[in-house]
Amino acid sequence: MVPLARDARPSRFSTPARCILMRILKILGPAALALVLAASPVYAQRRDPVAELIGLLKNDDVSVRRAAAFSLKYFPNDEAAIPALIGVLDDADSRVRDNAGDALALMYPREAVPALVAATRNANALTRQKAAETLGRFAEHAAPAVPSLILLLRDDNAVVRQAATVALRRIQGGGWQ
Repeated sequence: MVPLARDARPSRFSTPARCILMRILKILGPAALALVLAASPVYAQRRDPVAELIGLLKNDDVSVRRAAAFSLKYFPNDEAAIPALIGVLDDADSRVRDNAGDALALMYPREAVPALVAATRNANALTRQKAAETLGRFAEHAAPAVPSLILLLRDDNAVVRQAATVALRRIQGGGWQ
């Protein structure tokens, strides 16, 4: 459930916080305000923000899905988000996929490796690049992805080839070169 305006009563927030919330609403819109409220300490005391963000990953509005996937990286110790993030790795929007990959990279879940390997075969070059970068951040946990990353070394896109090269170095213990 998305936080409602009635949940953001002025008495719950200090004057500077109210000003910030109003700017977020004006500049980024209600979806961003909902995500900020979901992550706020006042709101989090009453509800589970991770569960709320997981629900927002299925929203029809692409900007809400993008923001939800982005916000989940601020909860890296909550394993409840892992299956939902894996599920949106095949979202129609590349930014949703990228944000989900970034969140997963902070969680290091081994179960995400097969979905990321599948993403290395995506038609979108940016998705292939982000999948390779995310696998590289998993380091030795991504060893099963090495054959797919080797295939990316022959990709038509130079940026994808570079991402695969860096990922292979990281997986094989070469560090962050």
